[in-house]
Amino acid sequence: MALTAASVTLVLSSCQKKSAQDEAADMAAFTPPGGFQWEGTYLDSIGDLAVLNIERDNNAYYCSISVPDQDITYIESYEFKAVPAEDGLGLLYTGGVHTSYQLPAAGKEDSGVITRDIYDDGTGRIYYLDGNVFWLDEKDNAGSSLIFERVESTEGVSENNVE
Repeated sequence: MALTAASVTLVLSSCQKKSAQDEAADMAAFTPPGGFQWEGTYLDSIGDLAVLNIERDNNAYYCSISVPDQDITYIESYEFKAVPAEDGLGLLYTGGVHTSYQLPAAGKEDSGVITRDIYDDGTGRIYYLDGNVFWLDEKDNAGSSLIFERVESTEGVSENNVE
């Protein structure tokens, strides 16, 4: 069963109606393991196209999400500065920017990229759940079909290493 933004919102809001002990049990799956670091690159495990990048700057995180269509004819881009949520459930953001890029057709690269600014008032949350990272986009629910898995760093690894 794929989680959607609506189901996560329901889980998060329904926890407010339970006892503190029940709430702690319900929220355990949303708690990253010890030593978890948000920063890194994540790939959508469903479509293998969307990419989430998170970079840390002091107590804030700069996040960018690129969601291309299957044919790579356009890319939906989302950027925002997030901070750790007071409730401990992930990273919260306001002022998210959504930009759409329509790429030129093959053989017509000289026509250039068409850029459309969609909005600059997005809100939402990046959160951890059972080993994956999810995006709860409150503006237009763009993250509802995405499940991000961290891409392991290959820094210092070479295919040419010979023993």
